[in-house]
Amino acid sequence: MNEIQENFDVGMEKASLMANLGGLDDALHKALAEDEALQEKRNAEKRALLLARRRNKNKQKKEEDNLKDQIELIKIEEEEKEKISEKYIKDLFKKREGDTTARKLSDEEREKRLQVLNEYLSDQFLERSAGLMGKQFTEKEQMLKLTN
Repeated sequence: MNEIQENFDVGMEKASLMANLGGLDDALHKALAEDEALQEKRNAEKRALLLARRRNKNKQKKEEDNLKDQIELIKIEEEEKEKISEKYIKDLFKKREGDTTARKLSDEEREKRLQVLNEYLSDQFLERSAGLMGKQFTEKEQMLKLTN
């Protein structure tokens, strides 16, 4: 009888061990599944961050290109304005070829010409200053965007 009870105890121990191992196996399987789900979630978040960074980088590049184009347009516009006004001033002060006699300008005509020349020079200075300030503003704005 002792022997039967021993076999019964051994059988019960094996069954108990198998049940414990089965429970551990289930717990391990569940933990692995949770870990895999957590890892998948982290990977999805990383992918979303990378996509957002890529979009922001492309957006910044487009903004930078637009800024460069605007600056280039401003430069071209300033050059054209300068050419037009410079041509007008040169024509105003150019000696006429048909004038063989040294014609004396009246004080009034001379004052008008000097006033036009002063206005031209002051406008030219103000336009250059405004252009420089505009360029500096756009560059600083771009730098602020890049730092943000």
